Amino acid sequence: MLIEPFILYWVLFLPAWGPPFAAAAPAAFSLNQELGRIFTYNLPSLALIVYLLRPKPGGIFRPRARDLGTVLLALPGLLILGVLVTLLGSLLPFPVSAPTLDAPLGPAAFLVMILSCLSTGYLEETYFRLYLFTRFKERGIGPVKAMAVSSVLFALCHIYEGPLGALNALLAGLLLYSIFVRQKSIHGIAWAHGGYNVFVYIMAILER
Repeated sequence: MLIEPFILYWVLFLPAWGPPFAAAAPAAFSLNQELGRIFTYNLPSLALIVYLLRPKPGGIFRPRARDLGTVLLALPGLLILGVLVTLLGSLLPFPVSAPTLDAPLGPAAFLVMILSCLSTGYLEETYFRLYLFTRFKERGIGPVKAMAVSSVLFALCHIYEGPLGALNALLAGLLLYSIFVRQKSIHGIAWAHGGYNVFVYIMAILER
């Protein structure tokens, strides 16, 4: 039975209930709000997932030199997917809504934004890739089916970004899961995930 993973998903990530999705409407970047999210949601949720996994010392959580290579593979892939999805949206005969992203103002807010993106990357990659991979493998579920389920769940918790955001999350989930299965390390894909989110904020700064 896969009761635990879906209860955890319901509590932490379901769009209608989870804390990160309460701010789906356009809102100014708040340093205090982001700090609160990091320390009251991201880090406690990450700690809970790691506790449930009960990893052995070192192992999959030990950073390795090849994690840097994973970033060089995953981050460009995420950026290319983002560009392709954006181009698809521009070709549609009807407008597709998406939430407005406000850029941080000042060096302190920019630093908090980076910490927020990185902690979010670790939280989501630890659950959607490492945790689900582990639980599905324990139940004898094959990697292709596990990758599909993980990526659909990942897309659903980004539905607040609109259909293009959900599509981008689905494709990104497929990419990151396939990389994780090969690399068996969480750090590279978490850094790439966080880096992609930082890039989105930087684009918002440049467009301001």
